[in-house]
Amino acid sequence: MRRTTGSRASAPRALAWVTPETSEADRAFVGTPRVHAIEYGWLASMGNAAARPSELHA
Repeated sequence: MRRTTGSRASAPRALAWVTPETSEADRAFVGTPRVHAIEYGWLASMGNAAARPSELHA
């Protein structure tokens, strides 16, 4: 499972997604192919923010 965390310049967040190498136990724990989470203290600010989809092309 890949994990990443946010930078200091943005809202604290954590992301997780499954890969072909992800174990069945980790897949069951995550429960979905991808999870995004933010710290509770940022919830109100993020709820009032405009969401814009973006794609990163590597």
